[in-house]
Amino acid sequence: MPRTLLPFSQYELSSILGMVISGMGLAGLSVRPMPIDSRPKAAAYAGIGTFAACGVAIIQTSLVLRDGLRFSFASTAYFLAVLAVIILAVAGGLLVLLSIALGGPLSASLGMALAALAVGIWVRYFILGVATVPSPASLLFLVGATRWLPALLVGAALAWCGLGTLRQGVAWVVNLLLLWVVPAALAGLSNAAGSRILAGDFREMASAGVGAFLSSLGSTAGSLGPVVVAVVVAVAVLYVLSAVATGKRPAPQLHV
Repeated sequence: MPRTLLPFSQYELSSILGMVISGMGLAGLSVRPMPIDSRPKAAAYAGIGTFAACGVAIIQTSLVLRDGLRFSFASTAYFLAVLAVIILAVAGGLLVLLSIALGGPLSASLGMALAALAVGIWVRYFILGVATVPSPASLLFLVGATRWLPALLVGAALAWCGLGTLRQGVAWVVNLLLLWVVPAALAGLSNAAGSRILAGDFREMASAGVGAFLSSLGSTAGSLGPVVVAVVVAVAVLYVLSAVATGKRPAPQLHV
């Protein structure tokens, strides 16, 4: 089969989102440490670079896939539907890049949370498709461990954001909601789009997707577990940082 730069398939919608958004999120994170005055220009360069890279990947993948499809209404609809998901992923990735690079603590932490979710998807896809492991048991262990990676990263982002003001509290709530809802939504999307039996029956596809979303949303091990881990990580990091800061303060001097 010919090689493509993106996994252009209805079975890989989550992987597409993960690959595109994680790369743009990392680009935004590379801009964040720069001086405030330099960030807008650096963010513009990062956005142009990542957009160009995604554009090349989209064009190459689209041309290769289009040459292998029969000319029919069904194949054209399939092609345009998956292409629309890729374009939405690029648009979302640019928003994540700009929010991390230029946003305040609230918007930057939201961008970091979305990037963390994307990184978890990308790492899982990399392990399944590229990485070499010594045994099936180790493969299952690594794939299972990837679902906790976003929780660790979101917890670190929450600790960076801090807690003590109303805006910071809102950031915590929204980030944890994203960590809870987004994986369930992706599970619903994958379940609806990835069923060959239901393909073409949009009512049944929507019903299957909603059912998978609600099932994943209420699963303690599936969606709520990572939320708890993120909170524990964030609180633990804040406690350590507070203890370190307290230890560096000079002891009060007593004058007689």
